[in-house]
Amino acid sequence: MMVMLAVGLTSLLYLRWQWAACCQEFSVAERINRRQQIRVYSGVVASLLLALALPANAMQQMALSLFLVQLWLLMCFDGWYGYLPDKLSYTLLWSGLLWCAYDTPWVLSDRVWGAALGYGLPWAVGTVFALLRGKEGLGRGDAKFLAGIGAWLGVLAVPYVLFVASALALCYAVLQRCRTASWPTMLYFGPFLGLAAGMMLMVQYWR
Repeated sequence: MMVMLAVGLTSLLYLRWQWAACCQEFSVAERINRRQQIRVYSGVVASLLLALALPANAMQQMALSLFLVQLWLLMCFDGWYGYLPDKLSYTLLWSGLLWCAYDTPWVLSDRVWGAALGYGLPWAVGTVFALLRGKEGLGRGDAKFLAGIGAWLGVLAVPYVLFVASALALCYAVLQRCRTASWPTMLYFGPFLGLAAGMMLMVQYWR
């Protein structure tokens, strides 16, 4: 139990260091205001509680809590600053592949293909959109984020995550249109990808 706690704390400290490095890279303030602090820590606590509620053993719960915390940090960073830092996305990707290699090595190829499809789908959509409209639709950050999600959830989960995230983004845009009588000029996709990935994880374990 003490070993698991030490590993969990070390992982959270590592992610905190990654967050600080990302803030420095994108020249944004590392110190967030009180409201943002409440949201970050509330999300971290909720992630840990959700992982503990999953029907899995202790080691799996610890790994899944790390996955959920990483999702939450990426969602917060993109929602506040409009960036999905490579440092956090690559950490999500490699932690998913390494965990699979340790816990379920017989499905590692599925996770590798999940990462490949996760990157390939948004890249293809963004490229087609750019060719048709002459401007970027989905950034490479979204593709890297979805690649990390595919590394954790597998190849079959990727299309569902992308579909649910798109549906959530559309619902949000419609709500904004109803509230302000105008469509949002900029919609960051990362928070919707993270929320859809969390929902898919719950479905995988509770179905």
